[in-house]
Amino acid sequence: MAIAAAGGASATRHVRAMWRKATARALALRLVHIDPASGLTLPSAPPRGTKVYANGAPRFVDNALTHEQETGLREFLASDDRAKSEGIADPLLLALETGARISELISIRWDDVSDETLTLAGQMVRIQGEGLQWRAGLKTGPEVRVVPLTQGARTLLDRRRACRPEESEAAGSWLVFTSPRGKRPDPDNMASAVRRTLDRAGLPWATVHTLRRTVENRLISSGTDPRLIERVMGHTSDTAHRAYWDRGLEPEGALAGLEYAS
Repeated sequence: MAIAAAGGASATRHVRAMWRKATARALALRLVHIDPASGLTLPSAPPRGTKVYANGAPRFVDNALTHEQETGLREFLASDDRAKSEGIADPLLLALETGARISELISIRWDDVSDETLTLAGQMVRIQGEGLQWRAGLKTGPEVRVVPLTQGARTLLDRRRACRPEESEAAGSWLVFTSPRGKRPDPDNMASAVRRTLDRAGLPWATVHTLRRTVENRLISSGTDPRLIERVMGHTSDTAHRAYWDRGLEPEGALAGLEYAS
């Protein structure tokens, strides 16, 4: 039941499949003589909207922050010393400005930043034998995504640029965001820092997807062209692909929507 509550019906099916393989092997080797799970039925999945995260918080479907919650989170990130020391405060603030994924934001190079736009072009990945490496390509959608910069995003990036190490070859100096030690950021460590930060901010049910949904709702409420919304958010529907090839739809067209009530 715990597996069903945490991961849903698909998780229980995966666990049953792994169990069957393990017990089949044990039976073949005559380590056991009876499958202890023979005839076991899967528990019913919990009703929609009643799943929980590992921290025990309810797992809502397509959740987003209210305006008051977003304002409170921005104020918390601007003042929380731990979030700053862990290097996650600014990436989360930039996520609220752009709707980008944290994995995309922590992989931004200074060469990807212009006065008006931010180009998302790759991700930091751990490669066996090579450590953390920057690799071109995004999680989903087109390989490169351009997002217009709001005033808040420009201010944040200007502040970080002013503190950029002078040594051009310094470890991580070519990246906008680094680890607390100034090295290449580890996506797993950043993901853990996100969870700790949102918990401390009083949002244990929120995730990075919550922030993306918040930005998407802002764009929808402002009346932004749906094709532009999908292009900026990096969705992969047919509509998004049409927008990608429509030269008349420049990403800057979504700027008013990103600034809307933010």
